[in-house]
Amino acid sequence: MSSRSNREVFASPRWLADNRTLLFLGERPGEERQVFSVDIHTRTLKQLTHSRTGVSSYSASADGASVLYMAEEPQSDIWNDRTRRRGIVVEEQSLAELMAGRLLPDPNRGGELYYLAAGASADGTDRAKRIEVPDGLDEDFTPLLSPDGRHALLRVFASSAPEKWRAYTDPLIAHSMSSVQFIIIDTQTGAVRTRVDAPQLRADGGIDGKWAADSTSALVTLLYLPIDGVSAQERQRRLSGPFTAEIDLSGAVRALAPEQILHMARIERWESSTNVATLIRQTADGLQRTFFKKQKSGWRAIEPPSTWRSPAEVSLREGMNQPPRIVVLDPSTKQELTLLELNPQFKNLKLARQEEIQWQASDGTHVRGGLYYPPDYVRGKRYPLVIQTHGWMPELFAVDGIFVSAFAAQALANKDMLVLQAWDFPAKDNAAAWQQWVSTKVNTPGMHQLEQSIYEGAIDHLDKAGLIDRNKVGIIGFSFTCWSVKYALSHSRPGYRFAAAAVSDGYDGSYFSYVAYANKPDRAQLFERVIGDKPYESGFQTWLKNSPSFNIDKVDTPLRMLPLGNPESLLNDWEWFTLLRRMNKPVELVMVEDGTHTLVKPWDRMVVSGGNVDWFDFWLNGRKDPAAEKAEQYERWEGMRP
Repeated sequence: MSSRSNREVFASPRWLADNRTLLFLGERPGEERQVFSVDIHTRTLKQLTHSRTGVSSYSASADGASVLYMAEEPQSDIWNDRTRRRGIVVEEQSLAELMAGRLLPDPNRGGELYYLAAGASADGTDRAKRIEVPDGLDEDFTPLLSPDGRHALLRVFASSAPEKWRAYTDPLIAHSMSSVQFIIIDTQTGAVRTRVDAPQLRADGGIDGKWAADSTSALVTLLYLPIDGVSAQERQRRLSGPFTAEIDLSGAVRALAPEQILHMARIERWESSTNVATLIRQTADGLQRTFFKKQKSGWRAIEPPSTWRSPAEVSLREGMNQPPRIVVLDPSTKQELTLLELNPQFKNLKLARQEEIQWQASDGTHVRGGLYYPPDYVRGKRYPLVIQTHGWMPELFAVDGIFVSAFAAQALANKDMLVLQAWDFPAKDNAAAWQQWVSTKVNTPGMHQLEQSIYEGAIDHLDKAGLIDRNKVGIIGFSFTCWSVKYALSHSRPGYRFAAAAVSDGYDGSYFSYVAYANKPDRAQLFERVIGDKPYESGFQTWLKNSPSFNIDKVDTPLRMLPLGNPESLLNDWEWFTLLRRMNKPVELVMVEDGTHTLVKPWDRMVVSGGNVDWFDFWLNGRKDPAAEKAEQYERWEGMRP
């Protein structure tokens, strides 16, 4: 198997109960991604689905005979016989789609849902039945098929959020751009069997679900509970945050325990014989287990059952300076055995050392991050600094940084630069600070002001420590922090000028972007909340103050912008590119053909992240890569110098 697409060749492996059959998503050369099974004893490979478009996610019945899968929505032209005769009435369509003349994949919404019954694809053709889903699937939650194959748990968009949903006080819900909710459908008829009457988080990969063995109910983590028909005290408890809870086919919802977004649980098992569920959380001290027993009055926490024995744990071990490896832990002896070194070649590389540092943002906020030192670091020497934004996780061995798009921590450090992967949210172990941040900063004018103060505080801290030359500081923004970086560039204060910058694939709070998206109420409202007002009448003065694009004349930092292959990504950067170019400021815009938000293809990553390495080495160190094929880029960059 191999892939020329942005999809992994092998993804989403799942064992069946027979302990010999493995299901997975795979892709053959020149074909769309499908669901396959492999018998590890006979090594028999079988293609289960024959979808005309790529399968993005799937789940299966207990015996693997029935499969529920989400397939990419086929692209289609917006022009057909009807629209050519009548024209297209523009309402909330995407400007990029109208200009392209075709419907583009929506990164926020799933594709089409199909149910493949047992034996339906035996002849090698796709006999799957499409299930129409009201208001669209949320692709960030994999549809979950019940063990008997008769029902499925889905997370879908709510076309109109009930007024009572506004009562939920959890800021993460209050600031959500889109309303989604859980439903259970009948796979035979497609009818909605149960609907959970509460808004839900769109947490990518953070929410876990598991059906009961008898297929009558499902457990879900990070679930917000309905508020109708409960006492005032219980209503307040439900409004304040999510729970791990059980949803049954009748619509009843029973809570196990409150949940925290910072310490998310996974459902390890649900024993049908004892009605005991085990939740696990990854902590600094290893896996933490909690046990709950279902009784007539509901679920209650219990001590570990007398029959319970801690299983051998196979897990991924990695750390800031420890490359990832697969290990098995003996629960009785606590001895750990390495099963597989995933990257043995790292032992032959000169890698930067990373350490955790803490500093105060210029507004007083306490911040942590990971600092990468050049492999040949010399104590007492002041180095250029590149700040990589958008988070830091000390438990990861992050070669590039927190994301692979645009970031290149190890490569930059190997060019004699310090690299700081800055944490842009409060520390995970500080729930009070997290709650305050979500309540007072998220989607407000203070959000990007806080980001700017984090960058300024880091520069002050590292300069005071004698580690950096504060006149040679670069910064990279990706996704959410493109806006933050452009805000910092356009609202820079004396002593904090950036010598080079790069941004990739994110909104930036520009007036052009607002106009391009303002026909979509949720997008327009997001811009208005973050800027602080609407860009007309009395609110225009607020835009003049807070919008990065209305302060672009103050920017003189060389800026590299990297839209990742889709038209909307290009539109997000267009105002800054054209204005800076018109003002003869140093700016470069480089597109890749069809990159995804998190880049996959090696060549795309070389263009984006590899190009950023050359960019910062040029502007911060004054150096050029002697490779002949790069001569043209350096000629362009030399022409940008004042």
